[in-house]
Amino acid sequence: MVDLQELLNEKDKQLSQLQQEFTEYQEMSKTLEEELESELEAQIRLNSELQAENQSLKDQVEKINKDYYHKLIEMEKSAFKLQNELKETQNKLKMNLKSNKELETELDIYKSKLREKEFEIEELTETYNQTLEELAITCSELDGLKDFNAESTHRLKEQLNELSQDLEIARDKTFNLQNHSSNFEKAEKPKLKDSMVGQSALTMVDLLLSDLNGKIKQKQCDI
Repeated sequence: MVDLQELLNEKDKQLSQLQQEFTEYQEMSKTLEEELESELEAQIRLNSELQAENQSLKDQVEKINKDYYHKLIEMEKSAFKLQNELKETQNKLKMNLKSNKELETELDIYKSKLREKEFEIEELTETYNQTLEELAITCSELDGLKDFNAESTHRLKEQLNELSQDLEIARDKTFNLQNHSSNFEKAEKPKLKDSMVGQSALTMVDLLLSDLNGKIKQKQCDI
């Protein structure tokens, strides 16, 4: 009986100890549960925040992707436009280079023609200057000739006047000679017909008068 009582007491002690340990365990479990619940709530809140942030990031990524897609399309359009503009610019450049070569060729031709014209101008200028010199000499000579012609004209006029006077005298003498010849012919006609000297004298007088008259007319025309 004693052993049984002792065993019972011992079992009671063990039970009390177990109850105490269980109570401590319950308290510790409750504390741990509260801590876990608090941590779980914190994790839930953190998870919600992370989910919200993740959704925000997804929205941002989607927006970035859309913006990137639109910008990519715009860049492709711009690149295509730039390629076309580049081709047009290259074509214009080729045309301009070709035009520049043609212009350079034309410029060389014009320069050559200009050199020829400059040479011709130099020759013409030299000829012009030489002509001016010759013209100056000619003018000087003409001035001299004018003076000479004036003197010659004056002299010819004087000679013409003298010839006119001589002609008048000769005409008077001829008229007198003709009258005298007429009278003489009546008296000495038979002798003049037979005399060759008399006939020659009359003919010579007629020729001299005719020649003198012709010279006077020529001088009048020259003056």
